[in-house]
Amino acid sequence: MATYDWESLGADIETVMTDNLNTKLTAITTEKGDSLSLKSVGASAYFFQSLDNTVVSYDPYIFYAIESVDAEGVGPAVAEDILVSIWLVLQDPKEDLSTHKRMLRYARALKEIFLENWDSNSKRGKIMIESFKSEQFTNANTSDDYRVAHVNLRLNMFS
Repeated sequence: MATYDWESLGADIETVMTDNLNTKLTAITTEKGDSLSLKSVGASAYFFQSLDNTVVSYDPYIFYAIESVDAEGVGPAVAEDILVSIWLVLQDPKEDLSTHKRMLRYARALKEIFLENWDSNSKRGKIMIESFKSEQFTNANTSDDYRVAHVNLRLNMFS
C-alpha cells in the first residue's frame, strides 16, 4: 500500500480543482443570471509548489503550494497540521470595472468545490477554508497587471 504523503495531498487537491472548478464557475454564472462571464481554467493551467523558470501563458491559472507544516508525534504516528495556499491568477484589464466581482466569484468557487468534494479519509482529515480579499499585483518582468483570488486550506494528515 502506497504511503499517503505531501505529494499525494497535492495530487488530490489538483484533482478536486480540475474535476470541479469549471463546472462550479458555470453554476455560479447561471445562478447570478447577469452578463458577467468567468473564464474557465485550462487543464494544464495548474502549478504545484513552483513557478521557477516557468513562463505562464494561461489566463487564468492556478498556483498552489504547501505553505507550512507543523508536526507532532502521537505515539508511533505523526499528526501534521498543513496549510495549503491556492491562488487563482487572472490578468487585470484595468478598463473592466467588473473585475472585483469576478474575483469574488472565483474565490467563492474555490471555497465551494473543496467544501463539496473533499472526502476525509484515515490519512487526510477534514479541511478548514480561509478566503481572502482579491489582491492586485504587477509582474516585474512584463509590467502586466494581475488579480488574485486566494484561499487557504488547513488540514491534518496522519502517518
